[in-house]
Amino acid sequence: MPDQSRPQLTAEPRVRVRKKSEIRYLRRMGQIPALVYGHGDPETIKVSARSVAEYLRHHTSGGILDLNLTERTTPVLIREIDRDPVSGQIIHLGFQRVDMRERLKTTVPLEFIGEESLIQDQLVLQRQMAELEVHARADQLPEVIVVDVSGVEAGQSIRIEDLQLPEGIEPTKDPSQLVASVTHPSVPADVEAALEAEEAARVATVEAHAGEAAEEEEEEEVTEAAAT
Repeated sequence: MPDQSRPQLTAEPRVRVRKKSEIRYLRRMGQIPALVYGHGDPETIKVSARSVAEYLRHHTSGGILDLNLTERTTPVLIREIDRDPVSGQIIHLGFQRVDMRERLKTTVPLEFIGEESLIQDQLVLQRQMAELEVHARADQLPEVIVVDVSGVEAGQSIRIEDLQLPEGIEPTKDPSQLVASVTHPSVPADVEAALEAEEAARVATVEAHAGEAAEEEEEEEVTEAAAT
């Protein structure tokens, strides 16, 4: 049964084709070829590229959505997103059917909040993870896991064990694994060397000018002494 709280995506059946020209024509028509699998026979489908782009603009790829297909609605996860290596456009999708009562192993994107406070304190957030692999029942799976970094001080780290995970969510990785750290901004070695060289040149120029001024002053004193 569809859940009104879940996002939805409409798809159409697609006859399996083997010629690349037919696939290219499908994409030129604004459609993305896709495959639905799991809990039954695989189905080849097509979805609107515009609809997929709109969905990903408002949702992450790790959440469950309802796929509407010929008067059937099935909860699915997006398991594969294949992109063209040059244009970055999506060229194929893989959807996995989901039983909302089953436990899944999947990755959930991390959403970092509070970074503005770090920037105000002239600190830098170094992310070590963009997503977290978890075990969870399908109906408890969150779309994102929020990581609040406000109030974290320089030199402190955030590890998996520090995350406030929703009920029923179990990480699959070592709890001590690093998620992010906060540091003072650092200057790259080549930039630092260039700055040091510039400062040394400036000091040398100032010292040279000071030496020239001292010599001129000494010559003026000698000239005045000779005149008297």
